[in-house]
Amino acid sequence: PGDRIRIMNTGKEFEVTEVGVSSPHPVKKDMLIAGDVGYLTANIKSVRETRVGDTITSAENPTEKPLPGYRQIPPMVYSGMYPVDNQKYDDLKEALQKLQLNDAALEFEPETSQALGFGFRCGFLGLLHMDVVQERLEQEFGMDLIMTAPSVDYHAIMNDGST
Repeated sequence: PGDRIRIMNTGKEFEVTEVGVSSPHPVKKDMLIAGDVGYLTANIKSVRETRVGDTITSAENPTEKPLPGYRQIPPMVYSGMYPVDNQKYDDLKEALQKLQLNDAALEFEPETSQALGFGFRCGFLGLLHMDVVQERLEQEFGMDLIMTAPSVDYHAIMNDGST
């Protein structure tokens, strides 16, 4: 506790407020050592500032390279997500943020449509991922949603090598 950590992929730094081990319930400790199956709590304000699987290092004495194996997986399928009742926009935003806490692959950003109003452009790993997120929003959060047709990004490579 009190140490500063750096998230390797984003370069963001945070202060550690608590560390401990899981055995099987969390047990607070003064420090973690090699081999501990531990946890840490830090002053991270948004889930977007970190990624599941990223390397955490000391901010004062950082490692030069992150651990191998981590790579951020970009969304493959995009869809617009709008609440049926525009008054529920903030509720939808809050529900998406809660889902994102344990679904690091879910991405979303605000989007406006003249026909549908305020909503979000959401990125998913695939159609199944999109269906699961939609179903969870409807069942766990009671959201009534309008989803636009899914789309994918295309990248064309010309004969001269340009994109």
